[in-house]
Order: sequence, then structure tokens, then C-alpha cells
Amino acid sequence: MEELLEAAGKAVAEITGAEAAYITPGACAALALGTAACMVGDDPEGIKGLPLISGVKDEVIIQKGLRVKYDRCVTVPGAKLIEVGDESGATPEQIEAAIGGQTAAIHYLAPGGRPGAVPLEKVIDIGKGHSVPILVDAAGQVYPVENLRKCVAMGADLVCYGGKYFWAPNSAGLLCGRKDL
Repeated sequence: MEELLEAAGKAVAEITGAEAAYITPGACAALALGTAACMVGDDPEGIKGLPLISGVKDEVIIQKGLRVKYDRCVTVPGAKLIEVGDESGATPEQIEAAIGGQTAAIHYLAPGGRPGAVPLEKVIDIGKGHSVPILVDAAGQVYPVENLRKCVAMGADLVCYGGKYFWAPNSAGLLCGRKDL
């Protein structure tokens, strides 16, 4: 099973243009695993300690205007959501001001586009400027098929997709992005 999972990950990475990919039991699991990776990386002790570990970066910045019920999946490994802006929007300056020593990642709900939301391109620039990974929830952003490459090509560090949106079972998901994460 491990060999199959690794081979499937390589195939998905090739399709999405990512360095690596991992098949998950749904987009929620992809968000949780991606957040955990941003928090503790591949540290075995850190992984074993989640969600009750202290001394790790455990804050995930999110634009209030891009909140949906599924963004709580990033709290599964013990992260806290740090909201910036309000329902009418956020500014790049608010995102930058929220970045601190405990920031593990910046969450982004694709496709964005809501009034007042800081565009993904700008959020990626902010994250890169502060060495903070960008975790994109692109669960349903699979059509046209080129969308599976879009966020990684833009520079997002981790992108999550829901398998149910491309005729896989509801219990299938993808986590694509940087190999070190």
C-alpha cells in the first residue's frame, strides 16, 4: 500500500506540476495534513505531539471575507486561525501585520475573487517575502483541468483538492506542492 500511495503521489505531482503530492481521505484531510506539515515539518517528535504540542508555530492567517465552514479543517492539528480584515475585505498590510513568530501558514480559499479579498498572487508575494507557506483550499477548483496546475504554478506552497469534484469518491483528496512539506 505504501508503494501504491507513493506511485499515485508521483503521478498526481506530474499532473499538477507540483514537486510532490499525497493522496488523502478528502480535502479536509489535505488541509489538516498540509497545516500539520507547516507546523512541524517532518520532525517525528513534532508529528507525534500533534495536536497538543507546544513550542511550534501554530497560527494560520486567514482573510475573514474568505472564511467558509471547511477552513476549520486547519485547526485539526492544533493550529489557531488568525482572522484579518472583515467581511468586506482585507488589505495586504493587514495580512503582513498579522505575520509573527507563531505564523505557520497563510490560508487562501480559491478562487478568491470575493469583493475586497486580497488576490492570491499578492498573498503569495507576502508569504514569500516572510518565508511563510501559502496553503490553498482549491477543493472544487478542478475544471477546466488546467486549474489543477494553476495555484502551484503561481507559487502556492501547498494546494488541496477534493476528489469528489473530478468524479472520485467523496472520501478522496489531494495535497500537492513543495516536497519538503
